[in-house]
Amino acid sequence: MDITYLKELYITHLKEIQKYSALVSVLTFYLGAKQRQATWPVSMGISAVNLLIYYHERLFGSCLQNIIYVLVSLHGWYTWRYGGQHKRELTTITRTSAQEALLLLLGVGLYTAVLNIILVYMQASFTLLDAVRSALTMVGLWLTSYKKLETYPLWMVVNAVSILLFYQKDMGWFALKYAVLLGGSVYSYWMWWQQYQAQQQAAGSTRP
Repeated sequence: MDITYLKELYITHLKEIQKYSALVSVLTFYLGAKQRQATWPVSMGISAVNLLIYYHERLFGSCLQNIIYVLVSLHGWYTWRYGGQHKRELTTITRTSAQEALLLLLGVGLYTAVLNIILVYMQASFTLLDAVRSALTMVGLWLTSYKKLETYPLWMVVNAVSILLFYQKDMGWFALKYAVLLGGSVYSYWMWWQQYQAQQQAAGSTRP
């Protein structure tokens, strides 16, 4: 089949593709909040679709983010499945240590600076905002992989930045998606906080 025809077909239906991509992304977020392992393979599939969308919109930072997203998702899937005690499913929500937070903060700064330079060189449609979003998303994935309590406060920031980015790009479905996910982040944090508190109470009751 002619590649040019496929490209034209893709561009013609781009808005519809964005819409369905947004809906599936909301589903993966819900699965993550419920701590369902299915969130990882579904996320990898939708990342492949989003990669094409971001490339068309010249959001090259988000392109790189989605390539890395697939690799990190494999790690996250493995960790959720075998990261608990005795290589069993990871079910415990924990806090991020001060050392981990510092390393992640340094990583965000370095990733943003390097990616911003690359995006400027590539003449991307957005540079710094796309680089910041990509860096924060990587950290969000790491926190999610290890079920850290700070996961969803960070996703709140990522979603707010994403709304601004996609609104400026006139990508209405994506802006709406991240508006929904922003609200979902608040609810998801409340769910994880409830579980974390229950864990702490259970741990306290078993102490002599």
